[in-house]
Amino acid sequence: MRQQMAPNWPQVIAEIVASGLTNSEIAKRIDLSVRGITYLAGGRQPFFHRGERLLALWCERTGQPREAVPMAPVLRGHRMARRAVDASPQVQSLPAWPPAVQHVEMQGKPRRARKVKEAA
Repeated sequence: MRQQMAPNWPQVIAEIVASGLTNSEIAKRIDLSVRGITYLAGGRQPFFHRGERLLALWCERTGQPREAVPMAPVLRGHRMARRAVDASPQVQSLPAWPPAVQHVEMQGKPRRARKVKEAA
């Protein structure tokens, strides 16, 4: 199976910041909060429309074509954990979920059906 690739969002944002824009200016340009930019710089994936705006801004600020966007492999089925000392993402396995619980019928007196008002 071929490794899937996606834009390296932390590097994209770092290059936009290096071109002279601040996080708040980037946030205004792509219609996102400053906290959202911080999350993206931390490695989160944006929604499609915001990612497209961010890539267009990257192309505009760096003068490079879309094909030159820095890419990174996509990790599926794993959660990403960050250590305070190291900013690189670390793979963390998913928790062991408990088995499904059987459906249990309620005990006791059955409820009466409610009366439905008819429209006049």
